[in-house]
Amino acid sequence: MNATVLDLQPAWGIAKAYPPDSDFEELDPGGEPLVIPLKASLPEGYASGVDTLKVLATVKPTSFRQLTLPRLDQPIRSLPSAAGQERGTEGDALEQLLDAVGADRPPSRDASTVTRPGREWASAKVQVRVQEEPQ
Repeated sequence: MNATVLDLQPAWGIAKAYPPDSDFEELDPGGEPLVIPLKASLPEGYASGVDTLKVLATVKPTSFRQLTLPRLDQPIRSLPSAAGQERGTEGDALEQLLDAVGADRPPSRDASTVTRPGREWASAKVQVRVQEEPQ
């Protein structure tokens, strides 16, 4: 299984919180539980906020870089296209969705069914309230 943690930040940015140096952490099913030490902080000008940590687990190696966004007061950076990257997930429904999210123009606006979480991927979330220390 492969795991990634995204941080949905109080200033409406989305950043990868874990792992720091790769797209995902490969986990051993019989291994130790994953313990991630995280440090919480607030954007400048905020006295409190809620970080939503979204844990994404996939059977196949998957990059969630397409989902990252800067804070609302920062410019959006152009992300490299997923095309041509060899991740071993071509044709995977989740990877197709992520590619469509990152595309300059979505392939279609029609509604259609997609694979449900549980077979190839799953997610969970934890919300953390961060409050400035009283002075």
